[in-house]
Amino acid sequence: MSNTRNDWWSSVTRMVRNYPARKAEYEALHSQSLVADMTGMPKGGSASRATENIALREMLPMKQQEYEAVTRAIEITRMLPNGEERLKLMRRMYWQGKKLRIDDVIREIHIAEATGKRWHASFIRLVGQCVGYTE
Repeated sequence: MSNTRNDWWSSVTRMVRNYPARKAEYEALHSQSLVADMTGMPKGGSASRATENIALREMLPMKQQEYEAVTRAIEITRMLPNGEERLKLMRRMYWQGKKLRIDDVIREIHIAEATGKRWHASFIRLVGQCVGYTE
């Protein structure tokens, strides 16, 4: 008996796969430059609100939504029983170099095949829920 996948499944797996790039982009937007301006030219007379400007920076709306959905799913998963092991599965499958098949990863982290597939599907569904594809 085969499982039917929802039409959003591939979009969500792509979001999960792209998470490290989205996280790096988000952190680059929110980092503060520690290098002084070396031009020697005087600056304008308005008040500088550098910290506020950094906090208000956002990525493009769809990228921001994807980043926030995966981040929220990671936070929720971390609170579940065996949360760190579940995230270890996702890290090994998607975020550490080349994407690996689930069969290869479950042998590495020493969990049953059914458990690994259940954890993977649960995480993908949770991201889909966080992004708004499901209720």
